[in-house]
Amino acid sequence: MTKHVSNKVLRIADMTVTSHVIKDYKFEDCLIIGPAVLALTGNSSVLDSSFEGDADAILWEIPEGRPQVLGAIQIDDCTFERCRFQLIGFAGPKEFVDTFRAGTVGGQ
Repeated sequence: MTKHVSNKVLRIADMTVTSHVIKDYKFEDCLIIGPAVLALTGNSSVLDSSFEGDADAILWEIPEGRPQVLGAIQIDDCTFERCRFQLIGFAGPKEFVDTFRAGTVGGQ
């Protein structure tokens, strides 16, 4: 069951005290604060949102064939809609990085 969070200021690392995974959330109109690096998995998407910094500073490309990534927060089956991200990086394979640069991350 998807949990909804709206109109909140969230230090995203505070949601990962017992696990490195945040799963089945819908964030709307939130300010998401780092420092943190998010790795989107499953059907996660970032829609109509804004980011502090340019794409070169935000994006962390994960090389193809790397078996695991440690230290990133796994975002699984979550949606961020109309959110603002401060001090947040996004990690993913080349396809993810290219999609992010094109202006759409997941979703429709």
